[in-house]
Amino acid sequence: MSMNASELISTDFLKLNGADTVSQFVGKLKTTHQRTAVVVDDKGNYLGVTSKRYMHKLNTRLEDLRLNRISINAPTASIESSLEDLARSMYVSDTRMLAVTEGKKILGVVYAKDLINFLKNMPELKDLKAKDIGTKTIVSLKESDVLGKAVNLMNYHNFNRIPVIDDNGNLTGIISFRSILKNFMLLPPRSKEKGFSRKGKKKSGNPSAMSSLNKIPLKEVMITDVKTISLDESVKNIVKALNSAHGSQTVILDKNRPVGIITPRDIIEAFLKNKVEKRNIQAIGFPELDEMDYAYADQRLGELYDKAQKLVNNTVLLTFHLKTHNDSGLRKKYSINAHLSIPGQEFTAKQVGWKFRLVFQDTIKTLENEIRNFIKRRRKEK
Repeated sequence: MSMNASELISTDFLKLNGADTVSQFVGKLKTTHQRTAVVVDDKGNYLGVTSKRYMHKLNTRLEDLRLNRISINAPTASIESSLEDLARSMYVSDTRMLAVTEGKKILGVVYAKDLINFLKNMPELKDLKAKDIGTKTIVSLKESDVLGKAVNLMNYHNFNRIPVIDDNGNLTGIISFRSILKNFMLLPPRSKEKGFSRKGKKKSGNPSAMSSLNKIPLKEVMITDVKTISLDESVKNIVKALNSAHGSQTVILDKNRPVGIITPRDIIEAFLKNKVEKRNIQAIGFPELDEMDYAYADQRLGELYDKAQKLVNNTVLLTFHLKTHNDSGLRKKYSINAHLSIPGQEFTAKQVGWKFRLVFQDTIKTLENEIRNFIKRRRKEK
C-alpha cells in the first residue's frame, strides 16, 4: 500500500508569529482546540513548531515568553514525502506535527494522530502487542507526593505525564504538565493576586509563587480519568485508546499496576524498526549532524531515492558521503560527494559550502537534473 503526504495533509492548523507570547499561544489553543502550532516569522516563513510540552524545561516567567523561544526547528515535509519519510522525521524530531511546504509556502500539516491511524493497518505492526511497543521503564508518583516533585521529574526525564499510584502500587490517576501549566504556571492578564488555586485558577507565575507547588499533593489535582490498556492489546486498540485520550498517551496495566506507557511516538518507532521494505542508501558521516539536520537529511535522501526509483524504474543505490572541515576557526565547512547508481549508469554530484542544508539541497538538485537529462537522452535514442 503506497501513500504520501498528499493523502494525510490537513489544512486545519494553527499558525502563529514567533513574536507572539506564550499567553497568546495558550489562548489560541483554547479557542481552536489545537495542541500544536506552526511558528512563522513576520514574512510568513517557517520557523518551526511548538507545543505546551516544550515548556517544562524553561525556568522563566512563561506568560511573557516569546514563541520563538519554545519552538523547535522540526524538518518539513513535501507533498510527495512517503509514509516512511514522515514517520522518520516525526520520530527523530520528536514532534506531533510536521509542516508540509512547497518552497516558502506552508501548504498544511501532517498530524501524528493521522499518521498512526494509517500505520495501525500496516503489516509491520500487525502482530505486535502493547508489551512489544510500550516504554518499559516507568516512573510513577504517589498520591501524597507534591506537584513540585512532579515538575522536577518531568524536567529530569523529559516527561509530559506521570502515572500516580496509591500505597499498594495501583493506578489512581495521572498528572500532566499541560494541566500544571494551565492551572498553576501561567499568569492571567492584569492579575495581581499571588499564590495558587487548588481549583485550577491561575494566580501567579513568579518564582516565589512556584514554591507553592511543593505544598499541593497530587491527590488533589491529578486526572482520574486515565486511558489504560492491557499488555496483550493490539496496535489497532492501542491507537483507538490514544485517540480517545486526545492523542497523548495511554498507560499499560498489569493487574491494575502501571508497567508501561505508550505514546504515538512509540507506534511510529515500532513501524520504523519493523519496516519491511529497505532502501539501498548509504549515508556516511551523517552522525556528526545535530538531530534536526539529521532528520532533514534522512527525509530528503528517502524522497530522492523514491523519486529516482520511480523515474528510472529500476534498482537504485544511493551513496552520500559528508565531510566537515574546520579550516577557519570554529566555523564548519561542509563537503558532500554523492553517487546514485542504476544498472549500467552512475550519476555523481559534489558540493562544498558553509551551510549544510544549502549544500545538501544543491547536491540533490544536481543529481535530479542528471537523472532527468539521462532519461531525456535515452528517450531521444529510442
